[in-house]
Amino acid sequence: MMKSETIDAAATAARTVRDAAKEDADTLATHLKAEASDLYKNLASKGEAAAKALGTQVEAQPITSLLLAFSAGFIASRLLSR
Repeated sequence: MMKSETIDAAATAARTVRDAAKEDADTLATHLKAEASDLYKNLASKGEAAAKALGTQVEAQPITSLLLAFSAGFIASRLLSR
């Protein structure tokens, strides 16, 4: 095999490896994007459910909710003032 043929074969092999790596990276990126989207949707739905539950609790016991919120704010302000 001549020197130029060896160089051409090495260049072809390098392109093949590069193309395969790009394809694998694209596939992985697609899968990661889908997983992230599913996770976001799941977290968003849980957040909405928690907000509805909190709203229901506040409507059912407004004075207790107000006192709890005031207490939490007071404690947080005392901790942050130190």
